[in-house]
Amino acid sequence: MSDNFELNNTYEVNENYSDPQVFIIGQEKAIPEITGQLLIAGENNAQSINFEMDRYYDGIDISDKQINILYSAPQGYADICHPINVKKGEDKIRFTWVVPAHAVMGAGELIFSVEFVGDDYVLKTLSCILEIEDGMLGHELVSPPEDKEWYLEMQSLWENLKETEATRVESETSREQAEKLRAQAETSREQAEKLRVQAEASREQAERKRESASGEAIKKVNTASEASEKATNKCEAITEKATIALQNQDQLEATLNSAIQIKQAITQSQEAVEAARKKVEADKKEINDTIQNSLLESANEILKSVKNYFNRAEALYESLYIECDGESPQSRAISIVTIDAATPQIRTKEVGIDFDGGTPMSRSLAV
Repeated sequence: MSDNFELNNTYEVNENYSDPQVFIIGQEKAIPEITGQLLIAGENNAQSINFEMDRYYDGIDISDKQINILYSAPQGYADICHPINVKKGEDKIRFTWVVPAHAVMGAGELIFSVEFVGDDYVLKTLSCILEIEDGMLGHELVSPPEDKEWYLEMQSLWENLKETEATRVESETSREQAEKLRAQAETSREQAEKLRVQAEASREQAERKRESASGEAIKKVNTASEASEKATNKCEAITEKATIALQNQDQLEATLNSAIQIKQAITQSQEAVEAARKKVEADKKEINDTIQNSLLESANEILKSVKNYFNRAEALYESLYIECDGESPQSRAISIVTIDAATPQIRTKEVGIDFDGGTPMSRSLAV
């Protein structure tokens, strides 16, 4: 942090006031307890108080704002005054408040605070209380002179001067208050003008909406009229149909009786169909049982026939062999069979084929 401070010449500069004590106002915007500063009733510009604050609050530079010191004296007098020797550093500002005579006209509590005012910006500190000690007034200690007439004249003049000063102070206060009220009235007038412009814009927008709504309402009325006409026509058609229906009421009753009879006949037919369905189910079961029994009997007959054929084939097979040598067909020796290669035309007469006594399966062909 730099200790170099630049003097702000827009405020009064008076280097005669010098006090090493500086009261720090932090980011919480609370003025610390003022100690070591004695205020006595009746003083005038006799006490200076030095303050130091951060230059930036929430990113806003307050060094270019107007600094006001607001105070309320014990006798009910209130005023605004400006500091002197205002300086700004890299991130700090310093200023001095010289307590005026109107702030210490009597003993009691002096309440004051600091504010920074800019365009659409006001930053305030919390209020602080200083105790004003009672002091003696010099004119109260002067003995009245022997020339009472002169003394009374001077005393009257002094009282008049005090009343005049009080009146002037009151007038100045009233003027400042009137100026504040005028500024507030001007601000209110500007706000009222803005509100009037907004109201005018809202009125024009409402007028446009009203015109649009009127057009829509007319369309809806026309649509409703057309729908009403269609509904009227539909009602007339329904009335005509109802009249015809009333005229044919007897025919409708006869038709209803006929429908009831048909329903009864259908019910009877359904019962007959259900009985037939149950009978068909029973017949179907009986037929299935008959078919199964018939197939079983046929299968048994076929099995018997196959067995009979098998027995006959086995007997025929055994009859194909001649027992000449007393051996079984399986143990007979194999004999060579000789066949010549000549054609039937050139074969020698009475040259035959020699067969052994073997079975056909065990014979070998001889060349």
